[in-house]
Amino acid sequence: THNQGKLVDFMPPRLVRFEEATEMVQRAASASDFTLIALDQPTLVPSFEGMRPVERVVGSVVNAIGGGVQPANRSRESMFGQGAPVWQFLDRVGARENPAAATEALHGLFLIEVFPALALASIISTIWHRRRAAKYNPGQRKTFVHADWELVTDGIASLAQQWGVQPITTAANELGKLQSPTKSDQDKLDALICLMIAWTWRFRPREDSMLIGDSISGYIVTPVSGDTRPILVKSALRRSVPVDSLWGDDGLRTINQLSTNLFKSSVAAAARRQPGPVALQNADQVSTHKICPECGKVFTGKGWGGIDAHWRVHHDD
Repeated sequence: THNQGKLVDFMPPRLVRFEEATEMVQRAASASDFTLIALDQPTLVPSFEGMRPVERVVGSVVNAIGGGVQPANRSRESMFGQGAPVWQFLDRVGARENPAAATEALHGLFLIEVFPALALASIISTIWHRRRAAKYNPGQRKTFVHADWELVTDGIASLAQQWGVQPITTAANELGKLQSPTKSDQDKLDALICLMIAWTWRFRPREDSMLIGDSISGYIVTPVSGDTRPILVKSALRRSVPVDSLWGDDGLRTINQLSTNLFKSSVAAAARRQPGPVALQNADQVSTHKICPECGKVFTGKGWGGIDAHWRVHHDD
């Protein structure tokens, strides 16, 4: 919690379930004019299979350092099916998803989707220049590297110190002292990374961050550096994915709430025909959206907003 950029309260990271997280957010929002949530979880997931367009873009950086991007699609029932806990959390919190508006708003509750593994490639220059992701997950003992744990904790602490966010520096340093960190400790560290992403998006110069994606097919907010920004921009242009666009409307989760059977049958029908765009329909009328069955990108408006050029990119791959 801050007042005109000055920290007045800070809760060290701790483990909670969605129900307790909801209560924490509601308490924070009731006591503040403006509240911003940075969530390390996809929030707009319209497609039943494949990767979201934004995930293909961020893969240009994450894959370059030996990491991986997990696809977000509705077939992963526990994470993104209709009964997945995240949807209930988002419904109960009721935050607006409009990253561009969240940089300037003086009032309201906002949420942005973030991706710590992507952010670290820009926040900690060593990770990018050595072309190797930080192996700082203690839950994967065979690949865990304690020096990488220290690299990430030191990097977050140093950045927070540079920006004058002392409580985050202290919390990161305390985690860095652990000789045998656990997966729960990594969850706490990731929470600090998410918080630093939110701080960057809200307070740092605009060129230090990037909004990749759109309000329908999905998006990610991330810090960028002089090394990672041009790579992400090139990848986004190649795939016709918006970068740093202004959203006229908030994120559209109504598509998420449509029957998954509709998406499954639409994609299956497209697979039986010559591969190509899928028209999304409902009981009343043909929708103004078309969905690429390969990656789930949603196109809107007259002429479907460049879907033909987008489809050629898949064939070029």
